[in-house]
Amino acid sequence: MYKIIIISLFLMITGCIHANDPRPVYVNAGVSMNENKICVKSPDTSDDEYIVYVRIFDFQEQRTTQRLDFSQEPIKLDINHCLPVPDYEYKTNGKYTYSATTILRNKQSKGIEPHKRLVAVTFFVKDINGDKQAVDVLNR
Repeated sequence: MYKIIIISLFLMITGCIHANDPRPVYVNAGVSMNENKICVKSPDTSDDEYIVYVRIFDFQEQRTTQRLDFSQEPIKLDINHCLPVPDYEYKTNGKYTYSATTILRNKQSKGIEPHKRLVAVTFFVKDINGDKQAVDVLNR
């Protein structure tokens, strides 16, 4: 009897993990800075992946300070180019999160979940030898 309960519980738990969970898949992006311009790159992409929203969260202000909406005309995600970044004054010693919401059109058209990804990175802006640099919080 206990074996049946344990097996049933195991199947229910593992089934919930893969059963059309609509939450976007989280992807850690890379970040760099050159001449006060942030460059965020995705580590991978699909042929049918497009950026629909971008946002910058400023930890000092505790709010999203910049948003870009590409939902009407999504931009193709290309791992060889920087993702779109809003113009913003990044302060030295500031902490920010960049996030881009993408859609995978093939999965979306077939109703497969998740059909979105969240390409994101949290970073500090540091003064290194008189030069502003973006430092990923995971790689400090």
